[in-house]
Amino acid sequence: MGSSAKKKGTKLKAGEHDPRELLASILGLLLRSGLGEKKIREQFDRALSAAKRERSGPQVYRVQSKYLSADLLHRWMRDPKYLNSNGKPVDLPAQGETSIASLVKESAISGSPETIVPFLLKFENVRRTRDGKFRLLRRSLNYKIPDLLPFEPNFEFLVDAARSCTRGIGLPKRSQDLFWQRADSLRLDPAQAKSFLEFAETRGMLFMHEMNDWLDQRAGANDEKRKRSLKVGVGYFGICRSI
Repeated sequence: MGSSAKKKGTKLKAGEHDPRELLASILGLLLRSGLGEKKIREQFDRALSAAKRERSGPQVYRVQSKYLSADLLHRWMRDPKYLNSNGKPVDLPAQGETSIASLVKESAISGSPETIVPFLLKFENVRRTRDGKFRLLRRSLNYKIPDLLPFEPNFEFLVDAARSCTRGIGLPKRSQDLFWQRADSLRLDPAQAKSFLEFAETRGMLFMHEMNDWLDQRAGANDEKRKRSLKVGVGYFGICRSI
């Protein structure tokens, strides 16, 4: 924590996620709560040491952000080119005029089907059919694969959550006036926790799909004319811990 970002060897590579995006808001919250810098450094070092010793839990899987665009899956679901007569997504080959390759190109994702298809298979967005094509199974990433944790979307979610919860303190520029809401209880029988989380996940996915539909309907056609990128959306997660 005490090292300078300007020291040799600490420069981030192109496209690499900056830990300061996550840590700045968290540390800003702790400092403004009255904790002294010395105390924060001590606890940070202890937490870092504990994290280095801990080997259990899922494997963190690195993917590149350029593969995480939801536009590819949404285009597959909505573009008439990729729908059958009943309005359902058709099975696609990897290459061809109407294929995964054409989806990648039209979604402005830099990458090849050879790298993107394994990613979609790993996170259970598609499955391979008997004739070698790919069938769309789900419109969002599956983050519940046992022993596998995708780094980029989870890191970005933590950054978004930290900025929303702290209103961007610790950052040079404040973002939009974000919000953070939650529904929880201290009176639920612990035996019902699993049932609640299953209920919340099911309802939450319906809500997420509604949000994606709203965004899709209002997405601009002239993305190349945008002066800057701006990510907007909502995040949703379950809570279950001892207090």
